[in-house]
Amino acid sequence: MNDIKIKTLIQNKKILKAFSVLCALVLWLFVISGRPIQVDVKVPIVYILPEDKDFLDQVATTMLIKVQGARAYVSRLSSGPIGLTINLGQSQYQNLDEIEYRIDANDLSLPFGVALIDFNPKVMKFRLDKKIYKKVPIKTVFLNKAEEGQRLIAQDLQTKEITIEGPKEEMRKVGFVATSPIDLSGLKGRGEVKVPLEKLDPRIKYKDGPNPFVVFTYDIRPKTSNLTISQIPIRFISSQQNFRSTVRFAMLKVLVANPGENVDWSPVVKVLADIPEGASGSTKIDLRAILPDSMHLLEIIPQSITVRVK
Repeated sequence: MNDIKIKTLIQNKKILKAFSVLCALVLWLFVISGRPIQVDVKVPIVYILPEDKDFLDQVATTMLIKVQGARAYVSRLSSGPIGLTINLGQSQYQNLDEIEYRIDANDLSLPFGVALIDFNPKVMKFRLDKKIYKKVPIKTVFLNKAEEGQRLIAQDLQTKEITIEGPKEEMRKVGFVATSPIDLSGLKGRGEVKVPLEKLDPRIKYKDGPNPFVVFTYDIRPKTSNLTISQIPIRFISSQQNFRSTVRFAMLKVLVANPGENVDWSPVVKVLADIPEGASGSTKIDLRAILPDSMHLLEIIPQSITVRVK
């Protein structure tokens, strides 16, 4: 008796599965046999160019097409594989700098169940120019100054140049590229930030990718010193023995992390005067300081001295 019940239950499940499949099939047939609809769709354009050529003018990146199909298929167009490919690298376009390209329906790739009704434009004109590569300097651009009482005393870009590519005629006009504006008002002390480079003319591209960035390093300090070191002996650097200076000591205005500490800086602070090789007579020498990493120089007094070399 139990065996009969089990067999009956299994048969009922098989019947339910078959019925479910039949319902799904009927629903699918209903969907695809429904009244077709027409819609306008913007599709991307992909260009294939000879390796040594580039567009001299800006070109369209999309085109408008009218398609027809069952609603289920048409509704999936935005996420499906659809687009226009224009191949200007074909043999008939070799050595041509001006091209009139007639778009064929076969250039468009449409998914199953979707038919092309119309498209626009049907003819596109292109001007090509020799593609060149050029290394240009990167210019730093600032949005705001440092906060009140602060100043930017040192800055650097870890990358000084970048390679761009594009049509020869337009590349001649590009002398540099700029960073996106850097806001100094929110920066203090020493640090670094990643800064994107400016967007270029669509005809010109960055060789290494569309969204490059550079690392900007900065040192922002108070405008006024918090420590003055006086009576620092000036060390004269010279291969000559016979020289004379009436100024023998200098004073430094510096920034330190802990100005209240009682520290003898004389062993680690130096002021140097480099006398040029072959100098003679009265020679003006700019002083320079050698400081520990924890100290930042704001001013040397005097900034320069006059040395009499015999």
